[in-house]
Amino acid sequence: MTASTAELPARALTGTAGEPRGAEAQTAAAPAETQAPKKKSVFKRAISWVTTMLMVALLGLGVVLAVIPAMHGGTALTVLTGSMTPTIQPGDIAVVYAVDGFDDVEIGDIVTFMP
Repeated sequence: MTASTAELPARALTGTAGEPRGAEAQTAAAPAETQAPKKKSVFKRAISWVTTMLMVALLGLGVVLAVIPAMHGGTALTVLTGSMTPTIQPGDIAVVYAVDGFDDVEIGDIVTFMP
């Protein structure tokens, strides 16, 4: 048996952009540990911080409007019309609680009716 050898074309020894492959690639590129991490610009850090704070605030608002009233047997409702002005304005959020009967309602109480 005879062993045959083939010569590889020159482009097979380099990457697509002309960088060396194999052992040459390891010596040509700096190790990842020694490369300095890129710093974010002040603007990008500020935008990231503001976005994070907005998300935390929205999450907190969701807890306040949904979880806490539900823990106490209530429901958060948004006032859609001006029928309760001047006490409650359209767009206000009211937490309502169910009553057992009409004996629990007094003059001056604000009531909502739900089907």
